[in-house]
Amino acid sequence: MANKVVLGNFSTMLSRTKAVLAQGKRIQSPFLGATALKVFKDAIADGRRLLPSRYQKRYVDVLEQVVQQAELVLLSLHPRDGSGRRIVFEQLQSVFSIVAAPIVQLRSHEHERELKAFLAEISNIYRRFINDDQVQKGAKFNILSPDLDPLGAFGYDEAGPFTLPASSDLPVALVFKPANEMGFLPLWAADGHEVGGHDIYGAVQGYEQDLTRALEANLRAAFRSGRIKTSVSKVSIPIRGGIFSRRTRSLSMEDFMVRVWKAWLNEANADHAGLLNIGPMYLDSLILLTSALRTGDKLSADSVFDLSLFGGSSGFAPHPIDVVRALLGIEAIKLLSFGDGAAYAKALTDRLTVNQGGALPSTVGWLDQKRSRVITVAVADFQAVLPVVAETLLKTRLPALANQAFGDIINWLDEDEKIVRAQAPKLTAGDTQVGEEVEARHVVAASMLALENASTGQDFVRKSAVVHDTGITILKDMYDHQCLLCSISGSAGSGLGAAPVVNLTRLFKHVRSR
Repeated sequence: MANKVVLGNFSTMLSRTKAVLAQGKRIQSPFLGATALKVFKDAIADGRRLLPSRYQKRYVDVLEQVVQQAELVLLSLHPRDGSGRRIVFEQLQSVFSIVAAPIVQLRSHEHERELKAFLAEISNIYRRFINDDQVQKGAKFNILSPDLDPLGAFGYDEAGPFTLPASSDLPVALVFKPANEMGFLPLWAADGHEVGGHDIYGAVQGYEQDLTRALEANLRAAFRSGRIKTSVSKVSIPIRGGIFSRRTRSLSMEDFMVRVWKAWLNEANADHAGLLNIGPMYLDSLILLTSALRTGDKLSADSVFDLSLFGGSSGFAPHPIDVVRALLGIEAIKLLSFGDGAAYAKALTDRLTVNQGGALPSTVGWLDQKRSRVITVAVADFQAVLPVVAETLLKTRLPALANQAFGDIINWLDEDEKIVRAQAPKLTAGDTQVGEEVEARHVVAASMLALENASTGQDFVRKSAVVHDTGITILKDMYDHQCLLCSISGSAGSGLGAAPVVNLTRLFKHVRSR
């Protein structure tokens, strides 16, 4: 395709994004403060009414079992045992506020339109992977019902989106978007990360282990062959010490990079899923949203190192440092299966440079609990590693994926880019008519591109509102026309077997573990 890529005015878009996020949208949970079972039973009845048969035994029945167990416990308690009753209702409130949120918001006239648009998008992204013929034949699903599309809701946590993975107790994954992002469609690009990444990452048996092994092998081979060359050979990192002393350990750069990328693997892989589903506008949206949430309106060059918090990840927080995360995304865009990868990589590198005040930082690092930097690494040394990481995540064939690479199953193609470029001006014009080739993910990507295009002209606030409203209308129409919660495409199975045996306390812990 080889089109020129020109992005808009980042400062204008950032200002609009911050204004939208600051407005907030508080969604009240009907379960908080409940002291009787009626509100929980009403949600179950609504689930019977609103959701199709394939969600009944593996989702609605789960909620019903939880209430039945709670009812038995309450009946066994002494009437004066107020503490015991409080514990039961606290567990019910915690479980239902998360697990039953899709039902509550589907029955709400206030949120129904946006929620149906959200469901159309996450179903599209989930199905792209799950319906792949080779995945169907060769992948070993780790979940009981791969035919159950994730359910979505707008959450109470404004810090960021999250996924509650499917489990033996709850075979359907739940995807939550912060409520204050509900009114700004360009920020929905993050769903390519949550659904296409985290939901899939945990859904295929052996995927994480295969990818971890491949990443370590590829990094070590690249170091030892001389493909990766860094400015220093060793990195000093903290280890557990005494109360009044800080002890450090020297690691080879090879061992350090293996260790840090293992800690970052889950989130980095999910970012690549975002690119494969939404295209380069995923990274564009990620830079915009992350900047709006950071102090100083710029991506951070630091993360947190804390052995007490992240002992399982060797002290490293699970998300890559913002600047490194953006640079990895840029590297991955060059590997996507469309002709404009290099042009987008340059445009987004320029955007990152502007975001950082005119020049990339020379180093990134990790801070301790006292906000002192305890690890420092040159950005150039990370840049030397990024091509190997991106190639591993996109191109390495894995046994768990039926000997396919993630990028073999789904990718961003010239046809996708063409659709998005054609759709963007229609969104700005308020045109809700779309062709059969347009998917929900294209609409989300096009909304971000439309925002870029509108940011250099007049009447930007009005145009951005039109983009959002038009996109939501299109997505909601897709939901209605495809009848997403009444029929199923693909051949992953009926999902109509016996309901799982659920334990209230176990499900409570699963919800709290998010």
